Amino acid sequence: MDGCFWHQCPEHFTLPASNKSFWKDKINGNLLSDHAQKKELNGRGYQIIRIWEHETKIQPHSKEK
Repeated sequence: MDGCFWHQCPEHFTLPASNKSFWKDKINGNLLSDHAQKKELNGRGYQIIRIWEHETKIQPHSKEK
């Protein structure tokens, strides 16, 4: 499951107003890592299914059960 902030969800991601350069580099690094992992796993015959945090019924940070 990909977190909306950490993996730049097209529906919910907003770059923080402070320290923009740091966050831009950090998030871009996450995206590059996601791509490399997907390529590696696809090469081994795995099919990758990505699920966004907002697509789950209960949010991971929620205390709701």
